[in-house]
Amino acid sequence: MDYGVFLLSCLKEEYDLTGDHEAAVRHGLQRTGGLITAAAVILAVVMDAMVVRRLLVPAIRRLTGRAAWWAPAPLRRFHERFGVSRGELPAPSKGRGVGRRTSTPAER
Repeated sequence: MDYGVFLLSCLKEEYDLTGDHEAAVRHGLQRTGGLITAAAVILAVVMDAMVVRRLLVPAIRRLTGRAAWWAPAPLRRFHERFGVSRGELPAPSKGRGVGRRTSTPAER
C-alpha cells in the first residue's frame, strides 16, 4: 500500500469522526508516523544492501580501476603500520602486470 494513501485515509477517518481538520492531522500523524518511518528505514536498509553494496560499489570499483586503491601518503603509512589484513601476502613480482591472473601448473 502507498503510505501516502495510508496516511490520508487515517486523516479522512478522523476528520469524518470529529470534523476538526487540525485534530485529524495530529491524530493521523500520531497513528501512522511510526509505521511509515519504520517502513522507510526497512526500505532504506534493503536498498542499501541490494542496490548499493551488491551493484554500485563493485561497478564503481571496476570503473575506477587502480585509482580505487590510491590513498594519501599519511593514510598509507598508517595502514602499513597498523592496518588489518588476512595475513601476509606475497610481494607482487616485477615482471607481471597488476591484476593480471597467472596460470597454475595444472592450467598450462
